[in-house]
Amino acid sequence: MEHANDLGRLSLARNLSIELASTLDDRSRSHSFAIVGRWGSGKTWLLEQVLAHLAQDEAWVSRHRVVHFNPWFYADEASLFAGFSRLLVQQTLKSQNVRKNVAKLLRFVGPSTKFGPVDASGLVLNIGTAIDGSAPQQIQKAIALGLRDAQLDVLIVMDDLDRLTPAELLVLFKLIRLVGDIPGLNYLLAYDEGTLHHLLEQTPIAQGSPDRARRYMEKIVDHKWSVPPLTLAQLENLVVRRMPEWAGPSDDGTVFGYQIESLLPRLIQTPRAAERFVDRVYAVNRDLFEELHHEDIFLTLLLTTFAPGLWEMIAEHRDLVLGRQAFAFGPTTLAERSRVLHKRMLEAVEAQPYGEDLVGVIMSAFPVFELQVAGGNASRPPDEPRLHNPDFFDHFLWLEVPPGVIPEREVGELISLLPSSYAADRLRELIAEAPRLTMASLRRNARGFGLPGRIVRFLEGLYEERQDRPVLDEEWGVAALVASTALGILTTMDGNSLELLSETPPVVERPLIRRALIADPLAYTPAFEDWVRRQRETLAVDLARALASAPSPSWDRRDVREDLNDLREIDADGFRQLASSQVEKGAWDALDVATLFLLNALGPGGYRVRFQDAAHSQLSVEALERTRRLAEATAAAFGNMVPRDVQWPISEAGAARDLAAVAFLNPGQLDARPIELPS
Repeated sequence: MEHANDLGRLSLARNLSIELASTLDDRSRSHSFAIVGRWGSGKTWLLEQVLAHLAQDEAWVSRHRVVHFNPWFYADEASLFAGFSRLLVQQTLKSQNVRKNVAKLLRFVGPSTKFGPVDASGLVLNIGTAIDGSAPQQIQKAIALGLRDAQLDVLIVMDDLDRLTPAELLVLFKLIRLVGDIPGLNYLLAYDEGTLHHLLEQTPIAQGSPDRARRYMEKIVDHKWSVPPLTLAQLENLVVRRMPEWAGPSDDGTVFGYQIESLLPRLIQTPRAAERFVDRVYAVNRDLFEELHHEDIFLTLLLTTFAPGLWEMIAEHRDLVLGRQAFAFGPTTLAERSRVLHKRMLEAVEAQPYGEDLVGVIMSAFPVFELQVAGGNASRPPDEPRLHNPDFFDHFLWLEVPPGVIPEREVGELISLLPSSYAADRLRELIAEAPRLTMASLRRNARGFGLPGRIVRFLEGLYEERQDRPVLDEEWGVAALVASTALGILTTMDGNSLELLSETPPVVERPLIRRALIADPLAYTPAFEDWVRRQRETLAVDLARALASAPSPSWDRRDVREDLNDLREIDADGFRQLASSQVEKGAWDALDVATLFLLNALGPGGYRVRFQDAAHSQLSVEALERTRRLAEATAAAFGNMVPRDVQWPISEAGAARDLAAVAFLNPGQLDARPIELPS
């Protein structure tokens, strides 16, 4: 009965043993057999099984002696010659006198440390052409007589011939042909055919010619058996089914996932390669599979195991593959340098049949690099925990969570514990340590029932604390990061989740949600668009109601100015009507309203740029006062109405420019428009 680990090859071993035994029945000449296959393909196992089947045949055993010779145990050509010569003498000759005579003859054929001092110079070329040209024939005759007298044939078994040096390999094969080519003296060899041919190409026999190396081996080996390649079913048994459950494929259904799947049978072609790869998977910290995309881990392991040179290039040129422009001497652009690296990658795997495909998978793993090399679009979301993300690249270099990195798993666990105070406090600590990394992790982990809403409510609390916590100060941009993270999560939520989130308290009392409603996100969903539309309508009504009883929006009433700005953003008509009414009633100062439209600069094309609040501008106090005076003068000159054809000149050497009664213009007038510069 065959075992699963036998890969269905026991029947092959039985058939080969039958063929070998049948061939050896012909005692008219020497026979040589070879089992060939790639390193790790199972040559040795198949060899041992063939011999095991032969050993079960009592009749065959009574006529044959199996002798193992390990040529790679010997340090050099001289000791190899001595070892093989000693084997021939000991296994074929019983008479001590004959052994001595053959030993003397062997000294003429080649050097032997067994038979005294030797000179190894010119060894490879001189075997068989020594002092006495008849020596090989005399040796053959003596050994043949010895085998006949013993009535026992010898099968010499040699494995791993591809471990020898070119010179050692040639010594061995010439001995087999010139000295050991004797009826009754047979050989069973095992080697990697590609490697062995490459070794022979480096000898004077082949002189760099693959064809000559092949034809030379055809003269040595009469019967060649190849180890069958792994089938896809066997590969699945050796790799996929041996994978730990926590390291299964991500099943993302992407082209990249299919590329990895198709690459496996080309890289993993032998049982030993499969074992190496699976061992590497088990050696990876289990937590890493919870941090990173599994296909990217598999690609990293494939590269480090089977194409380490390519992985070293990626690590060395990380800025290029990640699409970052590092400092470089010379005028080369990022695209030019990327193409040079891509060419080097192709050259490094030129000899491999799968090399171009492997580089293609690398390109898919780094879409910005692919964009620089071949053009097109970078298709992967940049914030995913994958190879192309600079925040996670070190994870793949370490195959571990690097020191000082916010663990994705911890963030996920904390989210599941929200709104507990422990989880909220720990997340605040992580944000203080690494704001951008933690926010990105919060966004990535906003998946699962109820989790996006929990995160947004946590961020709301964080945003409302921004005035009391230095780490959230606007100056450092953390509050803006909180707002953009919340917006990104909101755009991914379904309609029911968005409605549930906005039920209580009212949106007008929630600064972060208001900011999300006013913002212009990069990606919309129909559910988000519908929710924004309805929430803006409600917010506009609530803001107008609150502002109707609010004091004038002076510089020191930031709360009123924020409400008024928000109303202007979501309902320009409602803002204009409210501001006009409040000014006419004398409840608000017209100049307080006008300062909402202060300009801080002219762009290169002469377009005006609006800022929202003087506290956020870079204008000096003096510039603000000049602007206020300019606004007052403009309002008086035009009676709080600025005609559409008025174009304001630059004044006060580029300080703030125009503007008072712009608040009462048609909303279309609020768009940036060109200003004629004075000659």
